[in-house]
Amino acid sequence: MAAGTGAGTDVGRACDSGEARGDAQALAAALAALLPARFGVAVTAGAMADHRDTLRPEELPAIARAVDRRVHEFSTGRLLARQAMIRLGMPDAPIPRAADRSPVWPAACQGSITHAGGHVLAAVTRRESLCGLGVDLEEAHRVTAELHAKLFTPTERARLLDPAPGATATRRAALLFSAKEAVYKAVHPSVGVFIGFQEVEVAIAGDIDAPAGAFSMRYVGTHAPNRIMETGLGYFCSVDTRYVLTAFVIP
Repeated sequence: MAAGTGAGTDVGRACDSGEARGDAQALAAALAALLPARFGVAVTAGAMADHRDTLRPEELPAIARAVDRRVHEFSTGRLLARQAMIRLGMPDAPIPRAADRSPVWPAACQGSITHAGGHVLAAVTRRESLCGLGVDLEEAHRVTAELHAKLFTPTERARLLDPAPGATATRRAALLFSAKEAVYKAVHPSVGVFIGFQEVEVAIAGDIDAPAGAFSMRYVGTHAPNRIMETGLGYFCSVDTRYVLTAFVIP
């Protein structure tokens, strides 16, 4: 069910259909291309499906009351993350869920899981390789204008969203939202404090409408340890016209 790449590119078991397999391969390749090789990140991707029979006992409490869709998201993500661990030459250990719903990664590694449009991606690296890793996949049409005031700072709206026509603004909003999600995933495991959308500002390096590019983050909140995000490196790309994909690393 998975396509994968990373430290030694390889492809895992087939997805449930040819179309799903092709999409997974494209997403895995796009994410792997975003992340510089020096960070040693293994990437896997696959179609969301029911893999609850592969979950470890430590992971089962997270789905005890979950609806089927959430079971599929959770179980596919855990399966892909363990496949990424194997590609790094590590034991495929359990990844339980913390009280705040974030993954609890084994001591030897860290990673990030994301899902959108029926697809799931996982990225894993050794603990010593990075201080933080976050990835996020979003459907390009997801973030509508009604959400802009809640999700984006006045500066982001004035510079990047308000001047743009409808379809362009919608894709830009998905990119900014995805970048904030990736940053939260990279920062939260070490800092452990909730970060609001209005506490972070995305700065795009170059053309926000380019097929791929880089970004950085400015922390405008009050919790000083969160400023570690300002040392990070962000990357983005579009995957055809359907998705925006972001990755954020803290070296």
